[in-house]
Formats: sequence, C-alpha cells, structure tokens
Amino acid sequence: MKLVDRDIAQDMLLLEKMLAHAYAVAETESANQELREACRRLHAQAEKLHAGEWRMP
Repeated sequence: MKLVDRDIAQDMLLLEKMLAHAYAVAETESANQELREACRRLHAQAEKLHAGEWRMP
C-alpha cells in the first residue's frame, strides 16, 4: 500500500492530538510539581502547534 501525502498528514495530525491529550492527562495526574510543569509546557506547545501558532525558533 502506497501512502500519499494526505495519509501522512492525517497520521501526523492524529499523533499530535494524541500527544496533546497524553500531556494533559500527565499534567493533571502528576504528583510531582516539576513533572507537572514540564507536562504543562509540552501541552501548551502541542496546543500551539495544533492551532497553527507554532513557529520554528
């Protein structure tokens, strides 16, 4: 089966959505303050990417 650009883009979008969800869960369930803050930063970054606001540094 040959993957086309559309399939690859859909897979990437799904992965980003899953990562954002995983960061949110880890953020809310973490008992460690440093880990919670790291997850919060990663979650915010993933949300920016999903919203189209992320830019290469």
